[in-house]
Amino acid sequence: SAGGIPAREREASRARGWARARVASRACAVVERDYEPIHVAIDCGYSQDSARALHSVGKQLSMIVGTNRRARRPARLHATSFAGDVAASVRQKHAIDAWQDMDTHADAFTEVPELLDAAGGDLNNFVYMSPDGEEVLTGEVESGVVYVFAGLIDVNPPTPNLSRARAESLGVRTARLPVREFYPGASATVMSIVSAVECVLTKQTTASWEEVMEIAVPNRIKEARKTRYKRRKGVA
Repeated sequence: SAGGIPAREREASRARGWARARVASRACAVVERDYEPIHVAIDCGYSQDSARALHSVGKQLSMIVGTNRRARRPARLHATSFAGDVAASVRQKHAIDAWQDMDTHADAFTEVPELLDAAGGDLNNFVYMSPDGEEVLTGEVESGVVYVFAGLIDVNPPTPNLSRARAESLGVRTARLPVREFYPGASATVMSIVSAVECVLTKQTTASWEEVMEIAVPNRIKEARKTRYKRRKGVA
């Protein structure tokens, strides 16, 4: 067995994954069929300080499902460390257990057998996407890598290194999207979970990260760059 999962169970899990990917693809006009779905995990193991924050996490999860359905290559979606107040709130207000597009796991992503199997049993094949990541994701998006995103809402200003510290405590590497490289004039480059996931989904079928940034980066970041450029040039 690989990653601690018997071959028969692994094949059954893969078949369920393909079924979910097909369900997710129905809302998209142009979907590629012959591909190995990547695994995307939303780490919900953070304390949320209010009912509003809990509701926002649930809303972000539902929006990620919608974004994934529209992708040309839908991913396998997972909500991990899905327990406590977060799980109770999302189940009550968003009926997540009725969704066919996202698996929920009470365990941390490093302890979910299906994700360990997708990563070949190697923690080096997990990459935690963080705005403070030590690497910059500039290469291809690979099916043998599990992409993990922090289940945090937008906070202004954001708490620095929060998701990076979480990743380091779990023994996995961190990377950030190349937002600063393409929008150096933007003072705030932290994106919502939805936008960050959309960047990774889009890169699967997009030639360059420049194109990805134009498609998936929120206008508030793009406009901030334009405004700062105009100020430097004295343009009204």
